[in-house]
Amino acid sequence: LWSDLVIARQLLADLAGAERACLHAMRLYAGCDDERSLGSALYNLAEIRLRRGRLHGLREILERLEAADEKARDLRRLVQDAELWVRYELAQGRAHAALERCEEALRLLARRGDVWRRDDLHALAARSLGWLSKPQAAAVHLAQVSSAALQRFEPEERSALFALAGDR
Repeated sequence: LWSDLVIARQLLADLAGAERACLHAMRLYAGCDDERSLGSALYNLAEIRLRRGRLHGLREILERLEAADEKARDLRRLVQDAELWVRYELAQGRAHAALERCEEALRLLARRGDVWRRDDLHALAARSLGWLSKPQAAAVHLAQVSSAALQRFEPEERSALFALAGDR
């Protein structure tokens, strides 16, 4: 129920409340043998902290999450982890590191023949390349992003993404 409360509070844009509920859910999961649910709680906590701009301790959360997902060999969760890492690197102003993580995740998907969340990775790669003053390369990645994936961005984010790719 606490995990459901996390999602509900996120949908209501009550990120502080969502974070408190997530921390409580994690305390409860710590007493159980439910690694998958604990991993979901870690993912939610990382997502919330990124959205709130609260980066303190986020590296440790991401490392823990990634280690658990590598152990489970869960491709889709590893891709989600990569997205979180990219957003964390961008929030830290490290566009090169963000781009490397995007490219690594895209290669992983290609090797496995999967396209899951590929659009999101291309959008993040475009953002990284735009920050690196490489609008042509950003445009190549942006051209691979579906309109449905672009709708997941806030209107201001979409405008900025196109501007970074040279489309003013």
